[in-house]
Amino acid sequence: MNCPNPGFPPFGPGPGGPAPEVAAGPARPRPGRAGIWVGIALLVAAVVGPLVIALTIVVPAWDLDRRSVPADGAPHGVVLPVNADYAIYTANSEYLSYRDPACSVVDGSGAAVELRPLAGTTTVGGWKVLRRFDTGSGTVVVTCESPEGMRQNVEVGKYPRFGPMIGAIFGALALGGVLGLSGFLCVLVTAVRRSKA
Repeated sequence: MNCPNPGFPPFGPGPGGPAPEVAAGPARPRPGRAGIWVGIALLVAAVVGPLVIALTIVVPAWDLDRRSVPADGAPHGVVLPVNADYAIYTANSEYLSYRDPACSVVDGSGAAVELRPLAGTTTVGGWKVLRRFDTGSGTVVVTCESPEGMRQNVEVGKYPRFGPMIGAIFGALALGGVLGLSGFLCVLVTAVRRSKA
């Protein structure tokens, strides 16, 4: 009895024999270690970069080149950098302003140097900025007199500039964060790709 063809291919090999096996393509090469080395280099830079910024910008900015001057009413000559922004510091807090010495500054020719008051209170390391002035030629004579019954010292040093210091600190943190994250991702992605190869 003849059965109709249901439309399915017959079982068993065709007339030409079994189908030939398809040869597998060449294996993909395993990713190299270059990404890991790049990531390590970025991680090292994430540490070294902020340190360089701190040592070249932040630390020098805190060095205010302060020199102690007795507030004894006598003139004291001080040699400072030319045309620099300097200040007179006192150890008295803003609550003890009545104890602040009275100071005057003259240049090398004897002309009075303007002592400019501050709009607010600026304190650095426990020393309050009393007045600021321009050094001019660099040679100045400072005369400060303590209130009666008190013997104090003042300090003459650079006027603090907090803007560059704060900018350098945040810049160092941002640089370290970007380089560190980039290095970590570079190492991670390379390691994952190598493990799957």
